[in-house]
Amino acid sequence: MPDTRTPTPARTGFLCDVLSTAVEGGIGYWSQIVRAQRGVPVSTPGWSGPDLAALAWTSVTVVDTETDREHTITLATLTTGLNRLTRGPVTGLSEDRRRSLAWANRHNDAGACEAPAEVTDIDADLADCAVQVAVFDDIRYG
Repeated sequence: MPDTRTPTPARTGFLCDVLSTAVEGGIGYWSQIVRAQRGVPVSTPGWSGPDLAALAWTSVTVVDTETDREHTITLATLTTGLNRLTRGPVTGLSEDRRRSLAWANRHNDAGACEAPAEVTDIDADLADCAVQVAVFDDIRYG
């Protein structure tokens, strides 16, 4: 079931970070981007540099290079996948890695207090897993 709550700026920032990490370093070995959208009204607490909101990936359409199928990944799609990870085992994903993603998701939820970055940041490999679960409901590649 899709999450219909309005995300906080911190939650939206987290989702954009996961999608950006996946696009820029995680999903390229199984997909090719055919369309992308950047820009979202996100404010990063404590940031005094350039406006990162304009750089945030908010939607990408990729072609699975093995099947030639197109998949659109939005922040809502990613939310559904991350929430799926919190419910239990995922085919192709170790329990430790699933727990890491579920932890980051829970601590960046719309109703949760903000947790320190060191417990909520995820790397490109985990971002790839989050996208795969969002698209396929399991891990197909890697």
